[in-house]
Amino acid sequence: PTIRSAEKWQDGVVKEILQNPVYTGDLLHQKTLTTEVIPFKRKPNKGQLPQYLIEDNHEPLITREQAEAVMEIFE
Repeated sequence: PTIRSAEKWQDGVVKEILQNPVYTGDLLHQKTLTTEVIPFKRKPNKGQLPQYLIEDNHEPLITREQAEAVMEIFE
């Protein structure tokens, strides 16, 4: 996702950033997939392929408690 305007953040971009597991030190593989026909396009993986979560992959930027608080807000 990108910011379309330097003055306004799109809601979807902010939501994706806040829900990204990378900030808690985890890494999720295969969040997107590439189509099999030309022109190739990247699309969100909505269950078509398995996803792999690697926990504690790197130093976290926020605590798990902070991430859980964000998730509660979205619920």
